[in-house]
Amino acid sequence: TITLSNSTGVNSLPVTVVADNSKITLSASTCNLSTASNTCNVTVTAGNESGNTTLVASATGYTSANKAITVNPQPVPVPTKWVFVSQSSPNGAMVVANSVWQPTGANGIAKADAICQHDAESVGWIPNNVARTLTWKAMIVDGVNRAAKPTPINWIFESNTQYIDIKGGGELGTTTPDSIFAFPLTQGIGNPQGYDWSAYTGFVVTWTGLTSDWATKPPVDLCNRWTGTAGDGGQGNAVMSGQPQVSSAFIDLENWPCDDQDNPGDYATRIVCVSQ
Repeated sequence: TITLSNSTGVNSLPVTVVADNSKITLSASTCNLSTASNTCNVTVTAGNESGNTTLVASATGYTSANKAITVNPQPVPVPTKWVFVSQSSPNGAMVVANSVWQPTGANGIAKADAICQHDAESVGWIPNNVARTLTWKAMIVDGVNRAAKPTPINWIFESNTQYIDIKGGGELGTTTPDSIFAFPLTQGIGNPQGYDWSAYTGFVVTWTGLTSDWATKPPVDLCNRWTGTAGDGGQGNAVMSGQPQVSSAFIDLENWPCDDQDNPGDYATRIVCVSQ
């Protein structure tokens, strides 16, 4: 705020305000002072540097005491996106158990994405009407149609972005510049306060195809790139004994038979879905 110290007899005085730091910008560089209004407000917007700067006010025939201020730029808010654990239980060929509805797509990754989109749009599963209108994809890789490392292909996480479990309320964390998570995660996914895992006393596992460092497992561990029920497929562990998992087991727990689906009384088999 620039204040006129002696405004006697002044009806209108144009004042110019400048900063002595080229990285500092002002919301307004001029204002009019008068006996009726002897102040003017100037908002300072800083770049990415902190430090001291000086505001200088000038007017014809008048001088002002310069105003030294300290600038502390505020961090840019971290963007937020969402995840959830699917309600559908697919096997390694992305065939959903106990359902007349089945996903369609050109490959296993496309079918996994279709499962996520279907579940996101299911009334009552996602407690957010806006989220149902988004595009959702599966955290699952095959090295051809989707991969995180060494070269991202159709990858589902963005860099430097916070991801929240929209159903369970937990936070996975904020992704690295490489669009992956460093372990341990912040809270994990599948918090029982948002999900009902009472039918499963053991694990909530998810098809991922990922190694513990976000690379893609060998084709032999990908259920024929998620199109067949023979052999094994890589699974991660979302929840164990009611607790969301935060270690690298979240994406790489073990390889499991590709014909596996929900086993009430023991474990649930799902996929992790991510908003785009």
